[in-house]
Amino acid sequence: MADDAQIDRWLSSLNATFEAAVEREEEQAAGDLAFSFLQDLGQVETLRRGKAAALALAGGASLPVARVGRDYVAAGTPPNLIVPLTFAVILIGPSGPAPEIADDGLLLLLRRAARLGTYAQVATSEGEWQGRIVKAAVDHLIVNASGQSLVIGNGSLRSIRLLRAC
Repeated sequence: MADDAQIDRWLSSLNATFEAAVEREEEQAAGDLAFSFLQDLGQVETLRRGKAAALALAGGASLPVARVGRDYVAAGTPPNLIVPLTFAVILIGPSGPAPEIADDGLLLLLRRAARLGTYAQVATSEGEWQGRIVKAAVDHLIVNASGQSLVIGNGSLRSIRLLRAC
């Protein structure tokens, strides 16, 4: 009988150890799944998670992000600096108001600016120009600057500072 009691205690101990190991593995798997999920969040989803955000500028300055669109951020007060998400460096703050969430894209925003004849400073990979936005197409932007029409490929756009409407 003593042997049966020892075997029962040993089996109970073994069962408890096994259950604890299974629980640890399940917690680890859940943690890994949550970590993987966070790694797969896109830039827009990350920015839309309800925290204050600021657009980092060259030289260490930053501007508050006022709006996050599908493929751009609008920063400043008023939000007149438009940056394609591809080129945006965003600082996420621990507190403060979250940016407005917009369902529009950069193309729609630039078409609105063209319709209004907005003057803008356009920064590209090749330099900066200032002029009136006259066309926003799927693959290019046309800006009238100093009597010339500049055809700017969308891939070279780094930022657009909206200055004023006509």
